Amino acid sequence: MLCCPENEMLRCTNAILVVEDNALIRFLICDLLESAGFVALQAEGAFAAVQILEGRTDVGLVVTDVAMPHRSDGITLVSTIREKWPLVKVVVTIGHATVDQRELPDDARVFIKPFDDKALVEAAEELLQAA
Repeated sequence: MLCCPENEMLRCTNAILVVEDNALIRFLICDLLESAGFVALQAEGAFAAVQILEGRTDVGLVVTDVAMPHRSDGITLVSTIREKWPLVKVVVTIGHATVDQRELPDDARVFIKPFDDKALVEAAEELLQAA
């Protein structure tokens, strides 16, 4: 695992940022990931997620909901991540919204809520190993 704080383009791969406006769902996803041995960070929206990403170098994966309130949704967040932190992997969760796959990076994973916990953990492991 590589961690090089002086170079923001290189990332540790031991932390996962969960971006979800529903506090209960956010907590449950973080609990699931922590139980699987990951460091899980929380943000209730895209703005908070960007602040966390700007302040940390150990986030290797972002798990974000698509539909969030305020001015920035999950798709906008994914676009920002690709622009500023291209090595950070992305998992997108979808409840009621629909997503055009062309709006997502080729390596992004999509999970429809409710999703299988084991499948999410396996995807996180696979994406972080590829980082």
